[in-house]
Amino acid sequence: LETFTDGEKDIEKELFGIFLEQGELALARLQTAVADDMAEEWKSAAHRFKGSAANLGAHKLSQLCLAAEQEFQASQTEKQEFLTSLIAGFNEVRDFLEKRMC
Repeated sequence: LETFTDGEKDIEKELFGIFLEQGELALARLQTAVADDMAEEWKSAAHRFKGSAANLGAHKLSQLCLAAEQEFQASQTEKQEFLTSLIAGFNEVRDFLEKRMC
C-alpha cells in the first residue's frame, strides 16, 4: 500500500474507502451469483475482488477470493460457505482499515 501512497495518509484513506465500497459491491455480486446459480458471474466477481484485496495487501482475503474463483463450478452450498468466509475476511480487513484511518 505504501508503494502506491508514499505514506500519504489522505491518499491511504481514499484508497481504503474505494476498497471498502468495491468490496461491498463484490460481496453483493457474489451473493447474487450464488442465489441465481450463475457460475461465470461468481468467477468474475471473485476474480475482481481478489485483485482489489491483493493491491491493498490483504493477502489472506486475496487467497480466499482465489479459491472461490477457482471453484466457480462448485455447488451453491459450497459457494455459500465460500461467501461466508469471504464476508468474514472482508470484515477483518474493514476492521483493520477503520482502526488505521482513526
